[in-house]
Amino acid sequence: MITLFAAAAGAVIAVLLAVLIVLHVNDRPARRREVMARRSLICALIEAGNVATIWQFLSVSERAAAGLTARRLNLRLRISGLPGADAASNWSEHMLSELRRDSMNGGLQPALFDYFETQLRTWLRQPRRHSPIFRDYVELWDRSALSTAVLGQL
Repeated sequence: MITLFAAAAGAVIAVLLAVLIVLHVNDRPARRREVMARRSLICALIEAGNVATIWQFLSVSERAAAGLTARRLNLRLRISGLPGADAASNWSEHMLSELRRDSMNGGLQPALFDYFETQLRTWLRQPRRHSPIFRDYVELWDRSALSTAVLGQL
């Protein structure tokens, strides 16, 4: 009786282990595709930043197309499912506008683009750790914009 019970328990454990192995093996390609999609999204955002650095040299139609592409990429980033994607999207929108503004003023600093690229790549590697940094920047920018608006009304 005990050997029959042990054999049945062993069979159940073997089946459960086989199911877990099959689920894990089938999950890896999907996870790999998801990681590659997220990497390509960040690379596309970095390319949008690169285009923003030459904003003054673009025609009106090229600017419109580049702006639309950047907005689409930020929307895709928001719905990517990564932790802190909203903060990263807000941060990247602001940084892209800073890059465009600096390009239009002729005072583009290569360090600003390098910073943009480094921060996005760091966030992609460690989204949970890096998201609070983006949130802090966005809150700082919001507070400074609010204080500027209040001072402008005085």
